[in-house]
Amino acid sequence: MSGTSDWADTAVSDAINTLIHDLRNPLNNIAMNAELGSLILHTDSYDKEKLEELFAVIVRQCRQCSVELERLKAAVDELAS
Repeated sequence: MSGTSDWADTAVSDAINTLIHDLRNPLNNIAMNAELGSLILHTDSYDKEKLEELFAVIVRQCRQCSVELERLKAAVDELAS
Protein backbone atom coordinates (compact mmCIF):
# COMPACT_ATOMS: atom_id res chain seq x y z
CA MET A 1 0.00 0.00 0.00
CA SER A 2 2.87 2.34 0.80
CA GLY A 3 4.28 1.89 -2.70
CA THR A 4 1.02 3.08 -4.23
CA SER A 5 0.92 6.05 -1.88
CA ASP A 6 4.53 6.94 -2.68
CA TRP A 7 3.79 6.69 -6.39
CA ALA A 8 0.72 8.93 -6.02
CA ASP A 9 2.69 11.46 -3.97
CA THR A 10 5.44 11.50 -6.60
CA ALA A 11 2.93 11.89 -9.43
CA VAL A 12 1.20 14.78 -7.67
CA SER A 13 4.52 16.40 -6.82
CA ASP A 14 5.64 16.08 -10.46
CA ALA A 15 2.36 17.57 -11.68
CA ILE A 16 2.63 20.52 -9.31
CA ASN A 17 6.26 21.11 -10.30
CA THR A 18 5.20 21.11 -13.96
CA LEU A 19 2.45 23.64 -13.22
CA ILE A 20 4.89 25.87 -11.35
CA HIS A 21 7.29 25.69 -14.29
CA ASP A 22 4.40 26.53 -16.63
CA LEU A 23 3.68 29.63 -14.53
CA ARG A 24 7.28 30.81 -14.56
CA ASN A 25 7.39 31.06 -18.35
CA PRO A 26 4.62 33.65 -18.73
CA LEU A 27 5.81 35.48 -15.61
CA ASN A 28 9.29 35.80 -17.08
CA ASN A 29 7.79 37.10 -20.32
CA ILE A 30 5.66 39.61 -18.42
CA ALA A 31 8.70 40.91 -16.54
CA MET A 32 10.81 41.08 -19.70
CA ASN A 33 8.13 42.93 -21.68
CA ALA A 34 7.44 45.34 -18.83
CA GLU A 35 11.15 46.16 -18.58
CA LEU A 36 11.39 46.58 -22.35
CA GLY A 37 8.31 48.81 -22.33
CA SER A 38 9.84 50.95 -19.61
CA LEU A 39 13.06 51.31 -21.62
CA ILE A 40 11.12 52.25 -24.75
CA LEU A 41 8.98 54.73 -22.83
CA HIS A 42 12.02 56.54 -21.51
CA THR A 43 13.53 57.17 -24.93
CA ASP A 44 13.16 60.58 -26.56
CA SER A 45 10.94 59.27 -29.35
CA TYR A 46 9.22 56.10 -28.27
CA ASP A 47 7.21 53.90 -30.61
CA LYS A 48 3.58 53.88 -29.46
CA GLU A 49 2.75 50.85 -31.61
CA LYS A 50 5.61 48.86 -30.10
CA LEU A 51 4.38 49.72 -26.60
CA GLU A 52 0.84 48.65 -27.52
CA GLU A 53 2.26 45.38 -28.82
CA LEU A 54 4.21 44.82 -25.59
CA PHE A 55 1.14 45.56 -23.47
CA ALA A 56 -0.90 43.09 -25.54
CA VAL A 57 1.72 40.41 -24.87
CA ILE A 58 1.66 41.24 -21.16
CA VAL A 59 -2.14 40.92 -21.04
CA ARG A 60 -2.00 37.62 -22.95
CA GLN A 61 0.64 36.26 -20.58
CA CYS A 62 -1.39 37.36 -17.54
CA ARG A 63 -4.34 35.40 -18.91
CA GLN A 64 -2.06 32.39 -19.37
CA CYS A 65 -0.97 32.72 -15.73
CA SER A 66 -4.62 32.71 -14.71
CA VAL A 67 -5.19 29.46 -16.61
CA GLU A 68 -2.13 27.88 -15.01
CA LEU A 69 -3.22 29.03 -11.54
CA GLU A 70 -6.60 27.38 -12.09
CA ARG A 71 -4.79 24.17 -13.02
CA LEU A 72 -2.68 24.45 -9.86
CA LYS A 73 -5.78 25.07 -7.74
CA ALA A 74 -7.45 22.01 -9.24
CA ALA A 75 -4.38 19.92 -8.41
CA VAL A 76 -4.34 21.18 -4.83
CA ASP A 77 -8.09 20.59 -4.49
CA GLU A 78 -7.58 17.05 -5.76
CA LEU A 79 -4.90 16.50 -3.12
CA ALA A 80 -7.22 17.74 -0.40
CA SER A 81 -10.02 15.37 -1.37
